[in-house]
Amino acid sequence: MFYTYFWPAHPFILPRVVLQSKVMTNEARSLQAAIEFIGSCYDPSMRQEYFRDIAEALLLQQTGKASLPRSIFNIQAYLLFCVGIYFCGDIDKAMSTLSVAERLALKLQLNKENSILELSKGNAFIAECLRRTWWEIYLFSGHLTAPELHQRFRLYNVDCDTCLPCEDDAYQSGNIPLPMALAEYDAQTKLNASETKTFSSYTYRIDGMRLLSRVIAQNRHTETSSRRYDVELENELIDWLLKLPPSKKRLTREDGTLDEVMVLAHLNIYGYPYTSRVLQLLN
Repeated sequence: MFYTYFWPAHPFILPRVVLQSKVMTNEARSLQAAIEFIGSCYDPSMRQEYFRDIAEALLLQQTGKASLPRSIFNIQAYLLFCVGIYFCGDIDKAMSTLSVAERLALKLQLNKENSILELSKGNAFIAECLRRTWWEIYLFSGHLTAPELHQRFRLYNVDCDTCLPCEDDAYQSGNIPLPMALAEYDAQTKLNASETKTFSSYTYRIDGMRLLSRVIAQNRHTETSSRRYDVELENELIDWLLKLPPSKKRLTREDGTLDEVMVLAHLNIYGYPYTSRVLQLLN
């Protein structure tokens, strides 16, 4: 259930075949429990509360320790559990769980590319998994900054040079290309649409969240945004949409399958009240 329904939109943990070898050695026990909890949310015949209790008990055991385990699997377990309980309606617990995931990620310095290269010990596949984990924490942290939740985007101003994720098919196959830096993407956005490279769907989702976060920050800073700042944001929205490569506007891949990561990227832009109002004016 997890890899069928959840993973295509949030492909940050290891692909199924690779992770199974870790589970067999008990290296990813808490992560496996979190995966089963998420999977139970998609199957009414599974006892969701049972799987939630198991995952929560394992995470509580770790939280109670003087020094939290900081393996990538534990960070991913906290993040998955956070997402699961958030969509089950337990917002307060989701926020506290996300806070643990953020703290552990920062302790491992997943926001630093040099740290990722050191932790992965030259394994490009593991390095890609670490990058995706950092960015997924960043994305969900941003998601929880919706105004009605009164949550501050704690990672928004964190210094970060973590490279961007590659395309998902490359991640699944293990054929990881040389990673691209965020600075390289930002430089590309200043070019004409015809001159820009095509980046991964994950990259456009990340950039959509960066843009959305600036909108939210401005709306919280002043009750009535200045017209000058509104114009700047409108221009950024227009640029984001106009400079998307054709393959990223379609939301389907060449083989006809739905690109769920790109769907979420568009939802970041279209789903927020301010940005949706701007886009209605453009259409």
